[in-house]
Amino acid sequence: MDIQSINNGFNIPSRTQKKPVLNSGESEKKAMDKLDISEQAKNMGKVAASDKKDLSEIKAKVNSKFYDSDKVIEKVAENILNEII
Repeated sequence: MDIQSINNGFNIPSRTQKKPVLNSGESEKKAMDKLDISEQAKNMGKVAASDKKDLSEIKAKVNSKFYDSDKVIEKVAENILNEII
């Protein structure tokens, strides 16, 4: 069996290639990337007061073992199955 390589036009440098050495008077320009984050994305990190209330209710239910009941487990499993089917 003969395996042929695929030449897709990319030139992959070898690990032995080195960057050119600059003289002491030369300075290398550094590329600066810019990141723009929308206001909507910035606001996603902020938790609304109503969300904090819901979180405290959930914590209370976890501490009271509410989610350990068979009825809740069956309902969660049913919802998961409906999501994946």
